[in-house]
Amino acid sequence: MSRARGQAPRRRRGTSTHRRQFLADDVPTSLADFDDWICRTVLLSFSPLLREARYLVAEKTDIRMETVNRAAWEAAALRLLEDVYTFAATGPRAHPDWQSDVLAVMNREVVDPRGWSILDWDRNNDEDRKLNGPSFPFLPLSRETLTQILSPVTAETAARLLVVMTYDWQRVDPEADVASVLADARTLLNRYGEDVSCYSNARDVRVSPSPGLAAGVTGWTPLTGYTGDFGFVVISPEEVGVFWSFHPI
Repeated sequence: MSRARGQAPRRRRGTSTHRRQFLADDVPTSLADFDDWICRTVLLSFSPLLREARYLVAEKTDIRMETVNRAAWEAAALRLLEDVYTFAATGPRAHPDWQSDVLAVMNREVVDPRGWSILDWDRNNDEDRKLNGPSFPFLPLSRETLTQILSPVTAETAARLLVVMTYDWQRVDPEADVASVLADARTLLNRYGEDVSCYSNARDVRVSPSPGLAAGVTGWTPLTGYTGDFGFVVISPEEVGVFWSFHPI
């Protein structure tokens, strides 16, 4: 299968970009709306603009340290997923509910907040996206659908789901170098820090947030029109990541 894999453009500085990435285009409608706007966009704990301000004025340098650097993260992503039909992208937290932020990533409405690479085979698939919607290969989804289909998983389970993606959903060969693959998977998740929540559509996670995956992923509740798809989302106070694998046949 031919594929088109692109990189997210560099994050541009300026008012228009901050309006889109930090405010989700929420601007005061009038002078009378200004105080309410400050409350809903700046003073809430989940506000990206508030976090950006704290970051910029932080006196302790460790507040600004990355949990993992860009080169290590991108190299791990390529080793894991470059040859797998996947969608792996990150967007900013901009809404009180994580579902809206995940949909913004799936719909390609936002770019990576740090300007890091994405893996998106359908990024340049204009024909299918015009026919099926901007989120293709994902179906047009709603917040309610995500809430209904996705179930909580542990961060370690999310890392093991990445390993299963690497091995084409199958049982991992006991002789394979799983340790290095799992290390790469943990590197991807380390970007989001320790305060994260993860959710998956794999069927086994409806029973337990930490199921055994020795046999690979054998069931899922689809988010696409393909024969199969599974993945997970990872939610931090600052970012949301979407990691998904597809079997179109």
